[in-house]
Amino acid sequence: MVTKEIWVEEVLEDLLIILKDGTHNLPPRISKGIPLLASESVHDGIIDFAKSTSYISEKDYNELHKTYEILPNDLLLTIVGTIGRVSLVQDEPKFSVQWSIAILIINKRTLSKIPYHAIQNQIYQTQLQTEKNITTQNRIYSDSLSRIVIFFPKVMAEKKKLYQSFWELTH
Repeated sequence: MVTKEIWVEEVLEDLLIILKDGTHNLPPRISKGIPLLASESVHDGIIDFAKSTSYISEKDYNELHKTYEILPNDLLLTIVGTIGRVSLVQDEPKFSVQWSIAILIINKRTLSKIPYHAIQNQIYQTQLQTEKNITTQNRIYSDSLSRIVIFFPKVMAEKKKLYQSFWELTH
């Protein structure tokens, strides 16, 4: 049971600017170029480029990312196969992702580590497992993902309010 005095809850979509999965229309692969990551590259809180065996051209990358860019503090979440592995983007080189990974672009007025830690929480992971569609392969769709509630400590909520106030004063 979650006590209201200690925990705050928010629907994930309220913390996001963008929630989308990676490309379904895979561009031609090339021998060297920009990494195109699959879900096995997202694990243990890191993005494992050593697991990347696919590369795309700069032109294809620009076409895929003409409306958004994956930047530090965005989140990657596996949504096909093994669901729920999450990584926080750091200062990685340019890369793109396949459809088995969701890209969560956090509203920069929130603290990006709130959803990162909350998604790893057992409460959220249980909700993911409940929402997944079981066909030939486990999958969770973006609309289901966006409605899941995350819980985080009230102390983080207070930090978030301070950060939002600072953001509004300086922008």
